[in-house]
Amino acid sequence: MERPKRHTKKYNFRQPDVKELRNLTSYVLDPLGFKARYGKLLPLLTTQVDEGLMSTLAQFYDPLYHCFSFPDFQLLPTLEEYSHLIGIPILDQVPFSGLESIPTAREIADLLHIDEALIKANLTTKGGIQGLPSEFLVAQATIYGKAMSEDAFEALFVLLIYGLVLFPNFDKFVDMNAIRIFSVLNPVPTLLGDAYFSLHLRNAKEELREEDLSRAWIREREELLQQLKEKDALIEFLEHRVIDDPNDTWTSLLPQSSKFWKRKYDQLAKEKADMEVAYEREIKKLCVSRLPASRATRDP
Repeated sequence: MERPKRHTKKYNFRQPDVKELRNLTSYVLDPLGFKARYGKLLPLLTTQVDEGLMSTLAQFYDPLYHCFSFPDFQLLPTLEEYSHLIGIPILDQVPFSGLESIPTAREIADLLHIDEALIKANLTTKGGIQGLPSEFLVAQATIYGKAMSEDAFEALFVLLIYGLVLFPNFDKFVDMNAIRIFSVLNPVPTLLGDAYFSLHLRNAKEELREEDLSRAWIREREELLQQLKEKDALIEFLEHRVIDDPNDTWTSLLPQSSKFWKRKYDQLAKEKADMEVAYEREIKKLCVSRLPASRATRDP
């Protein structure tokens, strides 16, 4: 039994510029210790994103069941699998919700082991949300990396990875949400949630477009049918009240010329026949436009 054809959707994937972050890896003094403290963040900076593979996987996401549906089974990635992929444990605490209080400049300075005045001077707003420019954080990380100040360097470096790779929002900007997630070092639930939210939102919007197309198709079809009905009504009036019964009280008030009404009747009948042909042609065209491209090319 032939399986139904799948509608393919086009996805774009953000490719963060991690060149500067890769340069900062040279300041990691103890890679094994870094991995034990922060998980598999370093390999993320050298992982190449395969857009074709990601796009193919995304085609199988089912927004109705919130999972990936393949021909014979359903796949539902779990928190444990995400935890294993990035090597970060899931902490026994409430995951990030976005309702947490915004840290002060003093609190951010304590997180990053740098001066509060620097944070105050560089805090800015982008897209309505506060954060720090990545140029500032990279410059500070470089300073502390060269000075072999491990705590400050690692805090800045890890925050940059959180803000630019794991939870990117704006280019070259680490927003306050990334800072808040970094402050608790429990990114796994948020990563999983972001992945599903992004896929679900994109699929839901394309389903909305499909629904809009269906409504437009139905509306156009109904308009064509209405035009045919109007022609039918006029032809019926001429046929039964003017031609068949010229002595009718109402029609007796009209110009008494059977040839005139016969010509009018014939003209309307031809217009109706032409409209029926055009209607069938339009319906066929609309039906083809609603088919998947692969099937439409095969149909006559």
